[in-house]
Amino acid sequence: MDGADAILPPLHPGAALRDDLPILSGSSAASIADCARAPRSGHPLERVAAGQIGISTGTALRLGRHLGTSAEFWLGLQHRSELETLSTAIG
Repeated sequence: MDGADAILPPLHPGAALRDDLPILSGSSAASIADCARAPRSGHPLERVAAGQIGISTGTALRLGRHLGTSAEFWLGLQHRSELETLSTAIG
């Protein structure tokens, strides 16, 4: 881990949804969920965007298809976020 990694917190996939994808600016998570055919019960994408939950495999597949990315991109962000968070917590 270099100095930049030690300073920056892990990137939760929700941060990418909120901040890093211009296609989502001005769109609600609920409307993206509709377009991506993701479940609407409790608007999981709103919870992902808020950092409350992680991205499931199904959601990663739907986002990848809808946004022109890959499921692996979203699952990679999720995996790295969990790994870095737990590594910090465990020591």
